[in-house]
Amino acid sequence: LLTLDKGAAAPTATGDAVLGSMYYDTTKGKVQCYEADGWGSCSSSPDNFVTLSPEYTNAVTNGSGVGEMKSDICSDTLNINDGSGGQPTICGTNETYNFYNWTSSEATAQTKDIYVTYQLPANFTGFVEGSTSLVGRTDSDDATVAYRVYKNTAGGLVACGSVITVSNGAQTTWQKVAASGSADPANCNFSANDSIVFKISLSAQSDTNAYASTLSFAFKDN
Repeated sequence: LLTLDKGAAAPTATGDAVLGSMYYDTTKGKVQCYEADGWGSCSSSPDNFVTLSPEYTNAVTNGSGVGEMKSDICSDTLNINDGSGGQPTICGTNETYNFYNWTSSEATAQTKDIYVTYQLPANFTGFVEGSTSLVGRTDSDDATVAYRVYKNTAGGLVACGSVITVSNGAQTTWQKVAASGSADPANCNFSANDSIVFKISLSAQSDTNAYASTLSFAFKDN
């Protein structure tokens, strides 16, 4: 049995001679290491990658738009919704996606929103910058896929930045757009036990189609 020295604070010793040293911090309740950046947790905790494919867990729909919402899959390999045999071309070469499809025959834009809520753990320390993204596709200028990030705390719901457009127009491939700047949850001051809420907005008219697929983000914990 190997037992480390313990203390309520980091040792005062520093420098190259201390590199690789370890002790148990009785205040933090964790083993601490001396690395290139000084005393701290022994190496960084691995990032937690979350990938949600339709139908998303903990998702609900809302909106008064008139149209049809359905979920399906497209796959070039499986010959499903890939343009073969008279099927619609939703996936191209080597693409496979689960997706939501919103369409409307109305002459004016109709919107349906999908809300996804994810509860952050008690040991959450922050989102990985640039890791939050949504994959989407549209087949006309009359269709749009967009999303917005919200922070839900005991004090209420707070928007993170502005709406992020993922796809508009006749796209021949799926579009993946990451949140950036103030819209990135990494820059929205999330805390442990908060919830992150995604509002995914699908808009269509005149029998056009808006498709939403994989929602992804990553966060750190300790």
